[in-house]
Amino acid sequence: MALTRADIVKAVKDRIYNSGLGEKPSIRQGAVDTATVTNDTVVFDLAAGEGAKVKQGHVLSSFNSTDDTDAYGFYVLSVATDTITCVNGYEGAAIANAAATPLLLEHQAKTTEYQIQRAIDDIVASYLYPELFDIVIDTFTPNFVNLQADADPLDLKVIRGWQSIGTTVYQVPLKLIDNMPTSQFSSGKMLTYNVVTALDVSYSAVRKISIATSSDPALEGLIAKGAAALCVEGIEEAVSEEEGGPASRPLWGSFYNAKRQFETALATESVTSFKIDRG
Repeated sequence: MALTRADIVKAVKDRIYNSGLGEKPSIRQGAVDTATVTNDTVVFDLAAGEGAKVKQGHVLSSFNSTDDTDAYGFYVLSVATDTITCVNGYEGAAIANAAATPLLLEHQAKTTEYQIQRAIDDIVASYLYPELFDIVIDTFTPNFVNLQADADPLDLKVIRGWQSIGTTVYQVPLKLIDNMPTSQFSSGKMLTYNVVTALDVSYSAVRKISIATSSDPALEGLIAKGAAALCVEGIEEAVSEEEGGPASRPLWGSFYNAKRQFETALATESVTSFKIDRG
């Protein structure tokens, strides 16, 4: 089962707000309404009675956003009963004119969901690979004319290949070649191999971690720790690897310690390979 952004966002908030201590922001209910955007301002309605809880200068932001595109942010300029006029896109994404407004809004969040969503993306894109990665299994049908096949565009490294003939598994030598002409290999990546039967070849490959496709539940906590560290402690000030010390701030220290545990587990999975270099 793939990781979900909703679960990771919740895990980040648990770390930011020390869940259970009453630090989480209040939730304001929106009305079934659409946004009226004029230049940089937006006007929409809150549910009846909610306007009295909101003041000029407060910040409202999306709750339960799916990514940074719908993690809206609003700086309140004025309140008229339950109708609010706001700066559109303040510490969040801007909502489009006539778009449906959120039915739940965080009130004076320490860290908006937009900032959390961006931090999650930053951790996945910049802080995990190459030390952490996914190992996936894929298959292809051999071509005896040229002994070449399209690799998946997400493949970064081939670990091993095999064919199952009856009850026996035979290793297949494989090599992954990048930057191939897309006119010949649609993915831009080519697999070369050597086989003796026409049975499908299975292979394991390294790919970057993706929230949409990765399934290790322990990754949720790791990504959440890193995203919380970005939101609360900012860019890490880690001691260099040569000095062998932990990160200088608590959340970063927790993130890097957890990351090392993953690295150790992955190391034994990625070193055994059997390849052939066809030049």
